[in-house]
Amino acid sequence: MAKIGIPLAVLTGAAFVLGAAVHGELQSAQDQSYWTITRVTMPLAADRDSLRAIMKESAGARAEVRKNGISRYWLFEQAGGSGAQVLVLTRYPSWAAIQDTTLSFTPAIYRRTMPDSAKRLAWIQRWQQLMASMPIERSLWREFAGPDH
Repeated sequence: MAKIGIPLAVLTGAAFVLGAAVHGELQSAQDQSYWTITRVTMPLAADRDSLRAIMKESAGARAEVRKNGISRYWLFEQAGGSGAQVLVLTRYPSWAAIQDTTLSFTPAIYRRTMPDSAKRLAWIQRWQQLMASMPIERSLWREFAGPDH
């Protein structure tokens, strides 16, 4: 796999600033959506299967977060080979939704949706073990044109 010459964080920052400059006057801060984009490099196809299994166990937490207006999309690269890239796109309806830590994936939401503390702890340990060995890049984007642009 070839490395891109410009780091993702630089591209992200440039796109964020450009988006803000181009669209700043057209939409107030309260009306804007924000996206976090997380890229995870999974070295083995088996890691994808493990991720899918872990995600099934957290379905209740994901449903709770959706009720708060936060949506998350998981995109798996289909380029073949043993590993893959996974993009996790999370859309927040406002900046306030990012700042309000009770709305997103927090310990309180997991306690409500996974009330059995032993199962919850085992799930958290499996999640951390899976993610600990994988390179992860994160960035924040501001939406400046919707699907109707």
